[in-house]
Amino acid sequence: MKCDVCIIGAGPAGLFCALRLVQAGAAVVLVEKSQIAGTKSCGGGLTPRAFQLVCDELGLNVESMPVQFEPQRRLQVCSEYGRTTIEQLVPYMYVGDKRWWLTRLSRRLQEQGGRVLMGRRCRDIAEGEVRLTDGTQIATDYIVAADGPRSLIRKKLHLPNGASVMARQIVVSRSVLTADIVDWKQPAVWFDYNRFGAGYAWSFPFQDDARIGCCVPRMTHSNQQLNRAFFDWLRTLNLSAESGKLESGSIGCEYVGHRLGRIFLVGDAAGLASPVTGEGIFQAMVSGEEVAREILTPGYYSTPIAELSMRHHRVFNLLTNAYLGGALYQCSAQLLRVPSVARKAMAIFS
Repeated sequence: MKCDVCIIGAGPAGLFCALRLVQAGAAVVLVEKSQIAGTKSCGGGLTPRAFQLVCDELGLNVESMPVQFEPQRRLQVCSEYGRTTIEQLVPYMYVGDKRWWLTRLSRRLQEQGGRVLMGRRCRDIAEGEVRLTDGTQIATDYIVAADGPRSLIRKKLHLPNGASVMARQIVVSRSVLTADIVDWKQPAVWFDYNRFGAGYAWSFPFQDDARIGCCVPRMTHSNQQLNRAFFDWLRTLNLSAESGKLESGSIGCEYVGHRLGRIFLVGDAAGLASPVTGEGIFQAMVSGEEVAREILTPGYYSTPIAELSMRHHRVFNLLTNAYLGGALYQCSAQLLRVPSVARKAMAIFS
């Protein structure tokens, strides 16, 4: 099998990269280990800019609000010294099933001439070649790693582990939850420095279930400490590991470069997610588009990717300070009652 570009991973980064390449006339093969795109553990939220990119690519009318997405204008913030609700005139996030829009992007890619190999796993790479576990060999001019924070390609390139944030999540049926656990009208976040350090916990309500989880920095928590913090927190909500489907994942926030010769890294594989919010979908889409441009345009080197690599890191360094970060998280609910503070905090999601 031969192609111009072989992309490993059919998440937002891989699909947006593939679409831009195919639209420019390149022969693209996209390899995805899962049978269905979008199975990675995820809260399901899209920032306004990410939502706009998805709608533009799928030809959806943003103004009429596609039924697959639920706009969120309210956010409940819980901390040690109380709770508050922030309300905005315009949505700060859109909640929707990631599998729905990724599947449609994949379908669009195939309609435009891209080749998608689902349920196929990359085993190894060599100069100009990708080898799959089923024995398939793909001869290619360029390789794009879009295979997440624990990227095999990143490992093969002897780059440090990009998974700097770890997450746990439980998907709980609506029939199990009561109003005192989840407010179905709004998402909620919990800041608890003693449990999660510079991380946080969340609840994202969907039509039939809720995603309830937390994320923590790997620099302050081991897997064991994360599990202990998560299950201890779940008990405060009268939930347990048996309450729903347990999921785990990691988030790539350690950027050390995105191109090594004819091999490129995008999205979480490049370490472009925010270490503060854990959000990385917008960064994934933009980096995918930018790497496609680098491949198609000799001499072009992406400035947007360099800017994304520094996104929120200064704030994260402040929050990991045990004294200052701890004080801010303890008082976050009270601080966010000040309108100007709330506006600046919510701008992080934009």
